[in-house]
Amino acid sequence: MEEGNQKIVLASDCLAIIQKIQSGARDRSMVGALVSDINFLAAGFLDCSFIHVNRVTNAAAHLLAQCSEQTVCNIYRSVIPRLFGGYCCLILINL
Repeated sequence: MEEGNQKIVLASDCLAIIQKIQSGARDRSMVGALVSDINFLAAGFLDCSFIHVNRVTNAAAHLLAQCSEQTVCNIYRSVIPRLFGGYCCLILINL
């Protein structure tokens, strides 16, 4: 990708979606187009992995998604927003 991130790991607490993305099979479910788009975009990276994590570990991502529904789009690079500091410590403990 243009921004320099060639190796990424994407985590989700939704096991069904992770399994659909990893399967490689054509998905005819309601989320099939989304799964197809994710796999298309993932192909643009040198290495792109998808992993399942428990909900506690994914708390920061859940909080970020909730915030994005209420505000303009923010992009954070190499900085942990103060709002997520406690969650990031929890993630490191659970890994």
